[in-house]
Order: sequence, then C-alpha cells, then structure tokens
Amino acid sequence: MTAATAYFRTYDLPWTPGAESEERFRRILRNILILCLGFMLVMPWLPVKQLDRQNPQLLPPRMTKLLLDREPVFAGVDPYNMRIDRNSDDNVRRVDVAR
Repeated sequence: MTAATAYFRTYDLPWTPGAESEERFRRILRNILILCLGFMLVMPWLPVKQLDRQNPQLLPPRMTKLLLDREPVFAGVDPYNMRIDRNSDDNVRRVDVAR
C-alpha cells in the first residue's frame, strides 16, 4: 500500500503584491485622502473675485481670417468618414451660403 502525500505550495505570481508593498500603498492612499479632505474643507472659505457685470470686458479684435480657394461644398463633424463611423449621412450637411 502506498501512502498518499500532499504537496503544499504557494502559487505566487510575479505581479502578486507583497505585504510591504500593500502597506506602502495603504499609507500613500491614506495620506492622499487626508490631503484631499483638507482641501475640501478649506475651499469654501477661500475668497472669490466678484465679476463686474455692469462693465463687461471687451473682446480683442480678430487676429486671423480664414481664406479659402473656393467655398466649401459640405461640412460636418467627420466629413471624410475617418474617425467616427463610415455612414456619412448623419455626419455631413451641405453648405448653403447666404448672399
């Protein structure tokens, strides 16, 4: 009669964190949460600059002007169907120039 022996082996993978790295992670996480909580408690009491809505700031003059060789025939979100989807019916509209 043969005796059955049980083999006990811990199967640790290379990316399995050790106890010291778990403790370090928890310490860093705790410190970050305390720091964020401190910011959350201080933010409501910081002074806020009030905008003067009676005298709005004027916009600067236009710096550039778009020059085209010809008027565009169509325009859209993805006019050449390269990024969003391959159905151009819902991406493109014809350009109607009002003169």
